[in-house]
Amino acid sequence: MPTLDNPEFIDIIQNPIGVLGELTITGEYPALSWLAYACAGIAIGRLTLSRLRVAISLLGTGIVLAGGAAYASWLLLNHYGGLAQIWIAQPSSILTAPETSELLTLGGDGTVPTSTWWWLAVDAPHTPAPPRTWSEPPVRPSPCWA
Repeated sequence: MPTLDNPEFIDIIQNPIGVLGELTITGEYPALSWLAYACAGIAIGRLTLSRLRVAISLLGTGIVLAGGAAYASWLLLNHYGGLAQIWIAQPSSILTAPETSELLTLGGDGTVPTSTWWWLAVDAPHTPAPPRTWSEPPVRPSPCWA
């Protein structure tokens, strides 16, 4: 669980593995969650961007990926009952009901609750889910018709 504190030099000496883990995997803005964007930027930077065909292909790919991700999130949350599961798991979450509503509409501060795996489907700003979410047991889902 992230401490959300800024590590100090003494923390690095006393608990180097914990500080490294928080900075890379479980912290508020874990480096591994954002590394994909850096790698994508490096790959795009290697392209010949002065060619019109490359620029149009890059634009089209970006539009398709962004639209596909938004549609997949909408489909999982609204059609397959993910939103209902998030609200069912809300009492066991660290968030209050108003905080849950705010997170779903406005986005988060770097992480999402680990009360259910359905949080992985949320398409909101600053809601990456570090691997700690996947290692914890999710709340047992109930049928969508319940």
